[in-house]
Amino acid sequence: MTALNETPKNQTFTLKGVSHIEPEHANNLLQSGKAILLDVREQEELDIICFDIPKLIHIPISEIVEGHKQLSKETLIIVSSNSGTRGTKIANLLLYQGFKQVANLDGGIATWNKEKLSVFINGKKPSSGGCGCGCSH
Repeated sequence: MTALNETPKNQTFTLKGVSHIEPEHANNLLQSGKAILLDVREQEELDIICFDIPKLIHIPISEIVEGHKQLSKETLIIVSSNSGTRGTKIANLLLYQGFKQVANLDGGIATWNKEKLSVFINGKKPSSGGCGCGCSH
């Protein structure tokens, strides 16, 4: 797997053995069909901001113990949360469950959005004049 790092650049939390991938590299893999994105955030979080990408699977962290059984062990799984902390923990869990191709989205959807990659904010595509969430991006 390319573009994976042992040490994240966009978050402070990490666990030994978990790889991280920066949003731009993740987006390229997702757009080309070489990976799937596993979003582990809860529904309330998705209602605020969600990814606009192909190959997205949503299994909230509250359901991951049973839900991970639907995932393929043959495809790179990029795990995402808001800031990367929960994503790192779930990536670690998947590795422990025998998944070989797993990475955490470095910085989560917060960094993805900051880098102006495709999202929906409150169910709508942001206008070109910023991300639309009221922040200073």
